[in-house]
Amino acid sequence: MAVDVNVSECNLSTTNFFFNTDITGTNFVDAENYLIDPKTNKIKNAKFNLPGALSFLSALDIVIVD
Repeated sequence: MAVDVNVSECNLSTTNFFFNTDITGTNFVDAENYLIDPKTNKIKNAKFNLPGALSFLSALDIVIVD
């Protein structure tokens, strides 16, 4: 469980993927290189900014066209 943790401005490239993790209230603002599946993690009140928040889309198996 990682509730109300501040990982802002962290490079999470060695962590990469959170699975079945409670990251409620965690601050991911300006963090980078993470992948969070919103279907398998508790993310209520977690804070994200763009472009990092776009990582949620990779869990949906969809194609984004620019």
